Amino acid sequence: IVSWLPLYHDMGLVAMFLTALAARVDQVLAKPTSIATRPASWLMTLAREGATATAAPNFAYRLAAAVPYPAGLDLSRLRICISGGERADWQTLRDFHAAAAPMGLDWGALMPSYGMAEGVVGLTYTPVGRGPLHGPGGHVSVGAPFRGVEVRVAAGLAPQPIEIRGDWLFSGYHTAAGFESVTAGEWFDTGDAGFASDGELYVLGRRNEVLTAGGRNVFAEDVESVAHDVCGKRVQVCAAFRNPAVDGRFGLVAEANPRLVRGVDAAVEIARLIQTSVNDMLGTRLTPVLVARLGTIPRTTSGKVQRAQCRSLYGTGEITRRLIAELT
Repeated sequence: IVSWLPLYHDMGLVAMFLTALAARVDQVLAKPTSIATRPASWLMTLAREGATATAAPNFAYRLAAAVPYPAGLDLSRLRICISGGERADWQTLRDFHAAAAPMGLDWGALMPSYGMAEGVVGLTYTPVGRGPLHGPGGHVSVGAPFRGVEVRVAAGLAPQPIEIRGDWLFSGYHTAAGFESVTAGEWFDTGDAGFASDGELYVLGRRNEVLTAGGRNVFAEDVESVAHDVCGKRVQVCAAFRNPAVDGRFGLVAEANPRLVRGVDAAVEIARLIQTSVNDMLGTRLTPVLVARLGTIPRTTSGKVQRAQCRSLYGTGEITRRLIAELT
């Protein structure tokens, strides 16, 4: 097992580190910052160590797909590539496989999955060897529940609350005010929205980051996916957030790749492309679109974007000093 996920993150600790200990297999742990500073180092380490399993959020697969690699890397032994912690994106998975397939990576090794700390990480998984499933509405399946886990969500394409219960659901939260327990056997609301189809789960996003536009629900993840798809390598990471000043509107911060985006005019062009594309594809207008320098978007310890923090930085004006261009 090869992992750069921090051990203070549930997927890094449970899905990688403790799994390797329980299975009594070798493991190689890289620095968590390595994926951001040297994206190619992940696949290079997998090849050098002859790894059979790894895991990462969707953003890492996107970064790894966008960089060059030396000739001769061999990923033919790799049979488990878990994509979890963020909504899996079909185009990202395709791009990653296009980059890694010449190194021998099989499509069936890619395993979109769903989990959370309250479920002791793993809740659903894609069967080993099948590969990702492009399901209804262009969404990516995160598979069926593990044995011992129940997932409750309404069938159909309309987003519904995702609830869980099972043998290893957590017993409660330790807080400053004391221990807050949950009732054993009751359903736990994950805070996510999704739907079920043919016995498999599709996760659409967090219910506190969704707006209604033209009678349909638009999630922050939908906006970010469009921005990445239309900008390609010119945008390294982006974060959509509900605009605190304009009700019913998303704003978006996009960190520009300095090698490909040079100057204000190029940044404005990207902002216009994102705004137009989101309007055309999702039926909602972004206000504002902010093109910023690398390192502007706050991240969690595992590298995921913090949308609420972006909203706060925009509301207070703190983000302004990091901007290259702003389109309202």
